[in-house]
Amino acid sequence: MIPPDDESASAGEPSSGPGSQTDTSRDADVHAFLIADVRGYTAFTQERGDEEAGRLAGHFAQVTRSVVEDHRGQVLELRGDEALVVFGSPRSAIRGAVALQQRFVEETVADPSLPLTVGIGLDAGEAVAVEGGYRGGALNVAARLCSLARAGEVLASREIVHLALRVDGVRFTERGQAALKGLEKPVHVVAVRSEDRDEAQAIAPFVRSIAPPRRTRLRAVAAVVAFAVVAALVAVPLVARRAGGSSEIEPNSVGVLDPESGEVTATVELEDMDSREVVTYQIVGEDEADIKLGKISITSPLARALVGKYAGEVAEVQAPGGLREYEILDVKYV
Repeated sequence: MIPPDDESASAGEPSSGPGSQTDTSRDADVHAFLIADVRGYTAFTQERGDEEAGRLAGHFAQVTRSVVEDHRGQVLELRGDEALVVFGSPRSAIRGAVALQQRFVEETVADPSLPLTVGIGLDAGEAVAVEGGYRGGALNVAARLCSLARAGEVLASREIVHLALRVDGVRFTERGQAALKGLEKPVHVVAVRSEDRDEAQAIAPFVRSIAPPRRTRLRAVAAVVAFAVVAALVAVPLVARRAGGSSEIEPNSVGVLDPESGEVTATVELEDMDSREVVTYQIVGEDEADIKLGKISITSPLARALVGKYAGEVAEVQAPGGLREYEILDVKYV
């Protein structure tokens, strides 16, 4: 669904092959695009199997279609755990996104065995209609914002919020700028939510349902904390870094600190979003780091990007070759 970095995004069916070239005589119209993705779907499939993953994907598709149609949108594409939607106006897109997250929470509460822990990205801009869909940069921005969003979150560009102006019952919160993969300039990120309830907090307890049943602790990657302790192990709240550099205490975000060594001993399983390669790293202190042994320093860019994240979320790392994205499949403390 996310287009290659060197191309403009295209929505709907592929635009290659006979009879599917873009009609360059058409003028581009402004459309609003929504991209939704089920967080932790890969881990859910590994744990529950293909049959249950198919049920989850089907449930996600049914709920998405129902809410989108109620808000005058059109589902252009569904790929298992991902949905691509177009709306005729920014206001409809914003209302639809908020309503989707509310419905995802309701459905998850009703049936926790099929957790709809979904992140959503929104953008609006000119797009040209092609056979089966649209082509335009707004799709790329929406896809990148979707990858940045936590379960229950809607992240929008400043452009779509500006076009929508005030929307009754909706709260907008500036998150600052974020450097997104494939985009030359940083994007101003705005969190969108209902004025009545924060769906990200409401869905947070169900993110744990993605983890194997035998583990009951909600696990997050922790930073090394300078803290004097006398107990053998101490649980400490983490500060999660949000887009734009602001900080806040993440609800239920707990890590384990070993007071004898002063190090966090977390092992993290990651999937490279581009190559789909699965790798495992142990986060250790600077003196113990050895990339050949799969040990990375807590001060490394990758470890810093993982701080405060949960299994099922996506971490972005600024590497020498450009921005890399990793989905967190599992976190273990050893």
